[in-house]
Amino acid sequence: MNKLVEDYLNKKAKEAAESEQKKKDALLLKLGLYEIEYSPDNRYSTEYPESELDYGKGTTRYYKKVPVPISDEEYSELLKYQKETDVENNPYTEVDENSYTVSIHVEEQNNTVSIVFKVMAWLIFIGGFIAGIVFGQTEVSKYYSGIGYYSSHTEFSFAAALPYWAICFVSGMIHLGFAEIIQLLDDIKQSLHGIKIKKKQI
Repeated sequence: MNKLVEDYLNKKAKEAAESEQKKKDALLLKLGLYEIEYSPDNRYSTEYPESELDYGKGTTRYYKKVPVPISDEEYSELLKYQKETDVENNPYTEVDENSYTVSIHVEEQNNTVSIVFKVMAWLIFIGGFIAGIVFGQTEVSKYYSGIGYYSSHTEFSFAAALPYWAICFVSGMIHLGFAEIIQLLDDIKQSLHGIKIKKKQI
């Protein structure tokens, strides 16, 4: 075999093995199948990010979770039972048998609080526009000294209406912003239910 081809295949095989190991470790940690290894110097580090309080000594102990070693056969069994558990826990789950992919379809739903904020925002927009037109009507008086005649009439003043429009626009946009934030957080919460488990390549 060509040396370059051999090196490339070895590299890809190593990457695939590392990727599979990461998936295996993630599943074991999710299922609580791990052991605790404490930091030798009892200090926080990226290697020992977890912590617990030692009530006896009144100190904090740092540790890391170490997935228990399992065989490929045990891993396959864990995947099978995990897939079955995901399906049982969510009636809206569809399973692709060819890839062991568990995907959950979450219908997009509008959050009630978000809807209230949106309605309030549009009421503020409409009310502010009308208020600007109403209060923008100003009385203009004029006195003709030559003939001693005094007259007055109303006309629309953009300068008088602008403050009402500006305040209501800003207030409405704030309400719309809150509505979007609440809706996005709700969408994120719903999307967290999506689970994918890929079939182990044999």
